[in-house]
Amino acid sequence: MIERGAILKKSRKFAAMAVLAAFLAQPLTPWLRAEQFQKVGMMVVGSEKAREENVVLSLEETQLIILNKETLSQLKALPYKEIKAAEYSYSKAPRWKTAGVAAVAIGVLAVPLFFLKGKKHWLTVRTATDYAVLHLDKNDYRLIVTAFETRSGVKVEILPDEK
Repeated sequence: MIERGAILKKSRKFAAMAVLAAFLAQPLTPWLRAEQFQKVGMMVVGSEKAREENVVLSLEETQLIILNKETLSQLKALPYKEIKAAEYSYSKAPRWKTAGVAAVAIGVLAVPLFFLKGKKHWLTVRTATDYAVLHLDKNDYRLIVTAFETRSGVKVEILPDEK
């Protein structure tokens, strides 16, 4: 005859194994779900000048997606495998290390940006054919840069502060 304590011990062991099996059956990559950041601005080029538009930055499994904050329509999608460089700067206007990108962007963006007051957190992400200039919130910029590096595998170059 089986002792009551032995039955209780076996049922606890069975319950523990059932919980473990249920845990292991879950996807092992929950971090691949999109991370979204609401307090982001993106420089958008208009017909005559650039302006900052409020956007949602969504770091997806395979790409960075920028959505219009009001309509949630997609403005840009930059696949991580196509990203050539990413640069962070803390300055009055976005800064670029790459002269080619700077020449294109400065010609389009420089005039309105010279009127900005105070320093801001900027993240510039560049592919071979496109780029995004993002204004990051002072409370989220570290989290965004870290999440971007983790998901994309691209090291964000920190440009020196302007003097």
